[in-house]
Amino acid sequence: MPSRRRPPNGAEPGNALKVLIVHYRFYEWGGPERYLFGIKASLEAAGHEVIPFSLQHGRNEPSAYQEYFAPAIGGGEAMRFGEEALTPDVVLRKLGGTFYSSTVERCLDRLITDVRPDVMYVLQYLRHLSPAVLAAARRHDIPVVVRLSDYQMVCPQADLLRGARVCEDCLESGSFWPSVRHACVRGSRAQSLVDALATQYHRLRGYFDAVDRFVAPSQVVLEKMVKGGFDRDRFVVIPTFVDSARFTPGTEPPGRRKTVAYVGQLRPEKGVDVLVRAWRAVPDRERAGMTLVIAGTGSAAFEATLRELAAGDPTIDLTGTLPRDGVERLLRDSRVSVIPSVCYENLPNSLLESYASGTPVIASGIGSLLEVVTNGETGWTFEPGNEAELAALIRRAIVDSDTLDAMAVRARARAVDAYGPALHLTRLVALFTRLLPAEADSLAMHPSWT
Repeated sequence: MPSRRRPPNGAEPGNALKVLIVHYRFYEWGGPERYLFGIKASLEAAGHEVIPFSLQHGRNEPSAYQEYFAPAIGGGEAMRFGEEALTPDVVLRKLGGTFYSSTVERCLDRLITDVRPDVMYVLQYLRHLSPAVLAAARRHDIPVVVRLSDYQMVCPQADLLRGARVCEDCLESGSFWPSVRHACVRGSRAQSLVDALATQYHRLRGYFDAVDRFVAPSQVVLEKMVKGGFDRDRFVVIPTFVDSARFTPGTEPPGRRKTVAYVGQLRPEKGVDVLVRAWRAVPDRERAGMTLVIAGTGSAAFEATLRELAAGDPTIDLTGTLPRDGVERLLRDSRVSVIPSVCYENLPNSLLESYASGTPVIASGIGSLLEVVTNGETGWTFEPGNEAELAALIRRAIVDSDTLDAMAVRARARAVDAYGPALHLTRLVALFTRLLPAEADSLAMHPSWT
């Protein structure tokens, strides 16, 4: 760990901190954005000051710092290719966000100069803001913590998938070229080549050396990063958290509820098609009076596939994206929720939200889902992609009310005790504080949770 001068505002360990949070979106979209606004609220409630940095977008939440935000791809609101016409300016901005954006660096440099933060907490930045955010922090001697929401540092496709199946060819070969050969990024060898070159460029240039600590939401994320060549000592496992005051159990035990829920994005790797086929494999007489509610949106093509699979079955309801209170009600009123992913989930918000709602979870036995779902205690796990095994567990959830009710109590307790916001905040602020200059010489004194 390189020594650092005292942060510009003179923060001392134990005092309120100025935390600069970086994310390329500043509006709610998915799990990473829900985490962004959740940790922002937690930090502010604890008396810390939060300064956001992002890209400009019409859907952004209001912020006193929005004048510092960097322009989006074409100067409009596009986040990726295909959302605006491919003018030279759009291409240059996209390549800048993929490799290195001097525009982002200038915008963030101005913000750091003006607000003088103590620490920078980086969420999602690769392919949009670029490692320019790390360089800006290093130039000002700001400690940097990066939370990993995906595997983009070791996989150009970002999710260790080829199509809709797990692929670790790049990890095992020590090269990013398998992703080009297999056209992993959007089925395009050209785009796969660009992302592979960018990933290699970032590693060779040593941009990630500016990161003081990486936060992994689960053990599987840490292990994949170590397999990809990163030093284990640079990582801390701090699971994400759930607002257990907002997500609460209903008055009716799950054994009496009539809904099975899926909450999340509709993409092939999420396995929602497996869920629909498994649901339809359950005999009609057993799911009489029951409803499968699928809440979320995704690619138009995959949504069309799901609607085709569900056609003619009145017990399947594809609701689209629900508002916040709609998700709360759905999970609170569901008998069980299902997470049928075929990918290495890092730790889905919907899992912890289901637990907090007193709703057991049926999940694929893969990645962090195996870390969090205790089979027979807080839910059940099944072989990823195995429709017959999932159908059997759905049938069990319908008929075995006593077991379901007991699992619900344990799930709620797990959410409160292991994944509460106060515990997460304590761990995160302790990490921030230990990276301040006054603490830099005592980093060997790691608390047990590292």
